[in-house]
Amino acid sequence: MTLKQILEQYTEIIDNFQERFFSSIVDKIEKNVLKSFTDFIDNFSSKDGFFNSRKSNERTFLSIDKALKKSWKESGIIDEVTELIREFDLAEKLSKEFYRRTLKAAEMKDLTELFKKLRPQKAQIIDRITKNIIDFDGVSTHVFADLRNEVYNAIIFNSSVSDLKDRLRDQILTKITDNKVTRSKLLRYTHQIANDSLLQYQRTIHQSTANEFDLGGFMFVQSLIKTSRQSCIYMVTGTGPVKDLAIRSGVYRTKDIPKIVQLLKGSNGWNPATTAENYLVMANGYNCRGTLIPIRLTDDDIENDELKSI
Repeated sequence: MTLKQILEQYTEIIDNFQERFFSSIVDKIEKNVLKSFTDFIDNFSSKDGFFNSRKSNERTFLSIDKALKKSWKESGIIDEVTELIREFDLAEKLSKEFYRRTLKAAEMKDLTELFKKLRPQKAQIIDRITKNIIDFDGVSTHVFADLRNEVYNAIIFNSSVSDLKDRLRDQILTKITDNKVTRSKLLRYTHQIANDSLLQYQRTIHQSTANEFDLGGFMFVQSLIKTSRQSCIYMVTGTGPVKDLAIRSGVYRTKDIPKIVQLLKGSNGWNPATTAENYLVMANGYNCRGTLIPIRLTDDDIENDELKSI
């Protein structure tokens, strides 16, 4: 596999993860969650389209968490997280192969040790994903709490059954029109945890490698799409405010990171916690798909001849 193919496959993993995870949540998991809520609502006592028998319905409401926990487990989310962890492993292998091919032979032992040191962090990230997405408590607190309140208020005030179902549909399902996507709280919550975990771990690998081997440059790797931020377009193409800092398209000197941060600071989606020291991890802000891969420079150009031809 050539270095170009490694980078293309690496970028494809990041892109496909985002698209696949989005589609799975929207097309399957959100609908399963909505069905579990509407099925539970049908257990309440009602008359002429309105809830009645408040005391009876309050007793029924006490079992809502049990029903939701069962439906969440069966929603397909476990399969999604399993696939995410597989992508974690594949992206890590590609990163390691990239460095194995671009670093010096004498540095291979240190590279192996570096990846060993990162294993505990990887384990912590996977544990975080499991606790916050697969385990019911996380999604119950951050996503289902408002939905439960909607149901409870409806039975307390003997509201319309159909109106409640409509409100839940509006809150649970992501809305997609020709030019706008309004993400549900469920999608925002799960996608942010999964996306941030995958990308930040990869970026931590690259940050650690840059520090360990004192590499003088980096490549900003990202496939541009319709919704790519302007700051990411600048970094990939080496245009706009970073034009004078680009060695070639998407290639920069590590020493220029403070200047890059200063030039891009405040752009759309920028995380105010980003500094020159953590830019390799934070990249261009919230939900940024870009990855910064350190490379060795010689005389202000890429040392590796194969990388020069990409």
